[in-house]
Amino acid sequence: MDLGAQILDGRREQLDVSLNPLLRRLNLRRNARRYHRAALGDRAPQRDRDGHGSHRERRDGDEDDGLHRGRLSRRTVDSTSVRRKILWRRCGPADVPPSDGAVQPAAMGTRPRLDKRTTALYSAGSIGAGAFYAFNNFVLPPILNSFGAPDLLTGLLSSTRSIEGVVIQPTVGAISDRIWTPLGRRRPFIAIGIALSAFFFVIAGFFTHTLIGLAVAIFLFSIFFNAAIDPYAALLADITPVLERGLLSGISSAIQYFSQVVFLLIVFLAARAAGEVPLAIYALVGTVMVISFAATIIGINERHELVARKEHYSLRRYVGAVLGQHGAMRYLATNFVYQFGINAVLPYLTLFIIEDIHQTQDIAFALAGLTLLVTAASAVVSGKLAERVGTRTVLAIGWTILILGAVGGTLVHELGPTIAVIVVAGIGNGAASAVSWPLLTELIPPDEAGVFAGLKASSESVAIPLSVFVAAEIFLPRFGYQGIFTMLAINIAIALVLLLALVRTPPRPALPPEPAAA
Repeated sequence: MDLGAQILDGRREQLDVSLNPLLRRLNLRRNARRYHRAALGDRAPQRDRDGHGSHRERRDGDEDDGLHRGRLSRRTVDSTSVRRKILWRRCGPADVPPSDGAVQPAAMGTRPRLDKRTTALYSAGSIGAGAFYAFNNFVLPPILNSFGAPDLLTGLLSSTRSIEGVVIQPTVGAISDRIWTPLGRRRPFIAIGIALSAFFFVIAGFFTHTLIGLAVAIFLFSIFFNAAIDPYAALLADITPVLERGLLSGISSAIQYFSQVVFLLIVFLAARAAGEVPLAIYALVGTVMVISFAATIIGINERHELVARKEHYSLRRYVGAVLGQHGAMRYLATNFVYQFGINAVLPYLTLFIIEDIHQTQDIAFALAGLTLLVTAASAVVSGKLAERVGTRTVLAIGWTILILGAVGGTLVHELGPTIAVIVVAGIGNGAASAVSWPLLTELIPPDEAGVFAGLKASSESVAIPLSVFVAAEIFLPRFGYQGIFTMLAINIAIALVLLLALVRTPPRPALPPEPAAA
């Protein structure tokens, strides 16, 4: 089939265009027009002959592969492919086909619409993640505090990210972008990481009376959990169209928060009966993690034809391509500021309720559960709202609400106002949780979701220990646990300004129509 027939047929999986000839030949459009007219003659549409036609007409008719018909020459068709990058800029990352041109027309590189089965199977992993986060954020701090551990050590050990993630997370993400196994490219990391994390979680239960042994076990189960959770996040971008990522992220986040509430209730009842957190709780966390993530690993099918990167570039070229995504890097810097603020609060929330509001540990757990319930409901609503107004807008709204909650946190001294502050903060946190990762996926090519999940985790691995250090060494000695809300308000306000000033999302592609009912 000659070039003209390929173009008219609109089969973009057969077009194979290199970036280098496009850059070298500045007069490509003029020369290609001559060839185009000679090859097609009277078959060329009138708007191609005179160069006119609306932008919408050209998108719908003339850009079968994200390129104008008149910009192709015979020489460019035979060179290696970068058309997926051009398609990403023109059509959005969900519609970029693989680069080898072997995709069947039925696939066309487009993610299928989100269905209930995919939503349920993907979100199943969030149940195990919820058990892990609930234990780390709310159960570990009182346990470590009972050892007499200083606030700095308590904050570092009960944070879900640690400094070693600066190297580990981007490495895992980059590898998951560049490989393919019989289990796919994300699921092997999820399977191995969760299994090892669950193993060390059970081991941690045997060291609950020695701070050093418990600290080592916490360090190990956190490393392996983080090595699994970032490929799990990247999997969301692999299986979901752009416009539906906010919804799936919101639903999975809501399930995660709800599972945290259920887990906290179980811990509360078990601790009340035993007088301490029993060993069975550690085994329960490990078991829930393995079973829930197994449902995702077995049930979700990674489609090989949707893997956009099949070439293996040198490390230097790969790093250069990643760092060249300026919009994504600006967003990561903005997210760093946000994480620096929010993670000063999470490790100390229960201690704030116990020490500054003068409530019992049971009340502290109950308020933590209320926070999670509100956050879960907000995440679902925010994910659905993101389909209409965009992820950036929803994130800005969520951060604004969080600022209001943080300011309120600096003023409360009694239980009633504290509950109101927690509800407001939960609404804002739910919005931020639902759209934070989907927003990043809109700023990157689809074949780099893994490495950017790792880079996001890497920035958090720096921001979280740093925020804990600043909170423990500067704010807590001077202002008590309530001082962390001042730090939160300042940082989120800065992050909001950076988001509005620096981060711009590309035009969002329309969702494909729903399949007709049989």
